[in-house]
Amino acid sequence: PMLASHAMIRDAVQANERAGVHTAVFSDLKPNPVGRNVDDGVRAFRSGGHDGVIAFGGGSALDAGLVLLPMSFLWTIGSVVSGLMLVRFGYYLSLVIGGALLVTGAPTLLFLSRDTTLLVAGFSGAFCGIGMGFCMPAFVISVQNAVEWRQRGVATALTQFFRTIGGSVSVAIMGAMLTSRMSGRLDGVNGVPEGFKADSLLNNAERATLSSSVIDAAESVLATSLHEVYFLILACAAITLAVVLFFPRGTAHELALGAEKAPDGSLEAVQPD
Repeated sequence: PMLASHAMIRDAVQANERAGVHTAVFSDLKPNPVGRNVDDGVRAFRSGGHDGVIAFGGGSALDAGLVLLPMSFLWTIGSVVSGLMLVRFGYYLSLVIGGALLVTGAPTLLFLSRDTTLLVAGFSGAFCGIGMGFCMPAFVISVQNAVEWRQRGVATALTQFFRTIGGSVSVAIMGAMLTSRMSGRLDGVNGVPEGFKADSLLNNAERATLSSSVIDAAESVLATSLHEVYFLILACAAITLAVVLFFPRGTAHELALGAEKAPDGSLEAVQPD
């Protein structure tokens, strides 16, 4: 609605009118449009007898960036705070806080629907981001601290390798689950072309060949199928919290490989030859 009063909109309308093209402005929609806004736009298009649409505004890339922004920013903040905590309190506290934040953020994904705003996704991303920020430094440093100095490069590389592989496998499983659930539901929707998948909704060429009723039904199927994938994310967060509860307590210095007690009772890190 705010964009409708912008100068570029007035210029576009005036240019069309000068060319003899009748033009109307439709701006009755939310910043993050829902299905009802699409239906209203279709009705306005048909009642006005229009031949085409000129769209102004943001898109899915902008929306995705807004959702990821709090997660990325707070991940960094969490990592910094975690690094400070590791020196004084050890891995356990940082990991438990991170796991608890993940378990707090993951359930909010279940509240996402076609009618919710980006604030819900941003809220969940913020909690998950700071939770990962607390967990990842503790995981990496705990592995580095548990091996000899000459083996730390290998240990660090293996940690990053398994993190990458784990992420790839998780994405593959969730993608397969989403595709499978969507495929089963789309079979009951009339007018859906063969081979239709989630990416088809983002492909302008394919989307243009579909009726508004099919698009609306496909978006509903996608939202429902994603909702089931979110349960898997919640399960992963809960498993993470359960696993970190078994981490040893103590400072990083106390848990370092080769740490021994000095005669005065303090700890000394003995370096291997």
